[in-house]
Order: sequence, then structure tokens, then C-alpha cells
Amino acid sequence: MQLQMKFIGVVAVGLALFATFKIAVADENNRPISGEKSILAMYVQSYGLAANGLAPHRLIFAAWDDGYVVWSENSVEGGIPYRAGRIDPAKLHAFLKKTHSDGLHQDASLAQPQFGPSSRTTVLLAKFEGNALKMQSWHELFELDGKVVATKGGVAPLDGRSRFDVLRQEPTDYLFYRFVWDELRLGAAFLTPSESKPVDGKLELRRGNAYWMQSTVVSE
Repeated sequence: MQLQMKFIGVVAVGLALFATFKIAVADENNRPISGEKSILAMYVQSYGLAANGLAPHRLIFAAWDDGYVVWSENSVEGGIPYRAGRIDPAKLHAFLKKTHSDGLHQDASLAQPQFGPSSRTTVLLAKFEGNALKMQSWHELFELDGKVVATKGGVAPLDGRSRFDVLRQEPTDYLFYRFVWDELRLGAAFLTPSESKPVDGKLELRRGNAYWMQSTVVSE
């Protein structure tokens, strides 16, 4: 009887450890983006005709406050292949704290969407201790082919002009928007780990909230 009870006890401990491991893996692999208290993330989202048969939503970059970072090797359109690594969480915290002290989270003009209907857009999310700056624009994706430029009023063909010649004529508030966008882009490059491993996963949007669903585990 005692042997049977010991066996049951060992099995119970084993099941508890296995359950704990499964929870840990789930936490590592299924990570919220929109709901995080502090995060820097970029992703592409598209609906309807704009998806054009492609994966509608694709991660470009995400750095969580525990130092875990995932990014796409395609820094504009996102999607596979992905890589993952770790940084010192203090590095992310310092960057996000600076964006907050610079007043970016309090600037309502930066949260104004810069895109038209039925288009693919890039979302740039910077959150610091619950203070969120969410920027959303179509300019990176439209300007990728080098034939058009996104302005405050819409998308215009270059027709032999340089992109900078067009942009220098734009209103100051739009140029400031593009400047902040590029600053956050540089922050993502600064926060990308020097060591990484390939991972598989996908970006999911549920009721407007973004999640990173990773299908492979990165061993430490």
C-alpha cells in the first residue's frame, strides 16, 4: 500500500511539473502585444482586398519588457523568416522612458492615422508603463517600390522627382510625424539582439488586439 501511495505521489509530482512546463511554454510562445504594459512593436495589418492573398497580418519587430525580442528579416513588410533573441530589459526600459519624457505619448497628433481606405498599413506601438503611443501609416509600404511618395494629403507619383523634393514641401506637422516614426524605427534597430535563433510563428489580431503566436521554442 505504501509503495502504491509513493508511486501515486511521484506521478502527481510529475504531472504538476509537466503542467508547469506547459504553462511556461505557453507564456513564452503566446505573447500579447497590445495588452502589454511596456513594449516596442511594429507590424503590418491589412484587410479585404489589401491583403492580396498574403498573410493579412505580419510582425516586423517586438521587444517585450522581459527582454525577449522577435523580428522579421524583412524589416518593411514583415513575415517569415523570423528570428528571436534576448536583450537586457533595462535597455528597452531606458528607450521607452526617453520616448515618454520627450512627450511623445502625450502628443495626440502622432496618434492620427495616416492612410486611406482598403490599404495595408504599418502599425508602430510604443508603450511605457501603460502610456501608449500607437502610430499607423501606409507610407513605408507604398514607398517601397520607389515610384510614389506618401504625403499628408495622400499618395502621389514621383514622376521623376525625388522623394525628398516632395517631402520638403509638406507641412511641418507631417514632417514631424515622419521624424518621430524614423526615431522609433532607429530604436528598434538599437534594441535588436546581436545573437539570435530562427523561430516560427505568426501575428494574430483579435478584436483589434495583437498577439504573437510562436510555434517553436528558443532554448536558452
